[in-house]
Amino acid sequence: RRSSVTTSETSSSRQSGWRPPASTTVAPAGAPTTHAKRTLGLNEVLPPPGIVEMPALAAVDVSLRVGASAMERGSYRFAAATFRAALVKLGKQLAANSAAAISPPLRARLEASSAYVTLCELLEECEKLRGVAAASGGAALAGDLVLRTLCLRWACILRLSKAPSHTVQFAVQAMASFFAFGQSVGGWEAARQVAEMLLGRCRGLLKADEFAQVE
Repeated sequence: RRSSVTTSETSSSRQSGWRPPASTTVAPAGAPTTHAKRTLGLNEVLPPPGIVEMPALAAVDVSLRVGASAMERGSYRFAAATFRAALVKLGKQLAANSAAAISPPLRARLEASSAYVTLCELLEECEKLRGVAAASGGAALAGDLVLRTLCLRWACILRLSKAPSHTVQFAVQAMASFFAFGQSVGGWEAARQVAEMLLGRCRGLLKADEFAQVE
């Protein structure tokens, strides 16, 4: 029986409560241009810390910025380690203020750091699975278990909360992986769903080459 993959399939352990501001997640409609609208990165969607927390959270923000940059370059293991380091710093901040309620800036950084650790781990898994599929002779010869696992990992990535820039970046990559590797496990339908989402909600955020790939 043919297995199927949809973008909604994921386990609850892969999800995070952190959400970037809603106003940053939907791009205005319109034809793409050679200069796509700049999307907001991770540090830009986090609430700014107050005066009291600023010194402690400044070091956390540096770790988040370094981790996001490494992730965007494909250095997923280093990025995950950097986001874990941010969690350690945040844990110390929590311990130092154990009597006080968790502030929104601190909570947002805790949830974002945790989500991005998971994101980097999933991206690294996808790279390994793609290598296994390629070593097996491509999608036509790789086993359905490998291909289905690869598609499900990308489905989990799509469900994780991310900054707008990473939402677009990894949605395009997920769509390409569904199309390249997922025909035998229902991935082409998932690729179509992602493409429709990108064209319907993120058209103005797509670069020219990304728009051509999606279309």
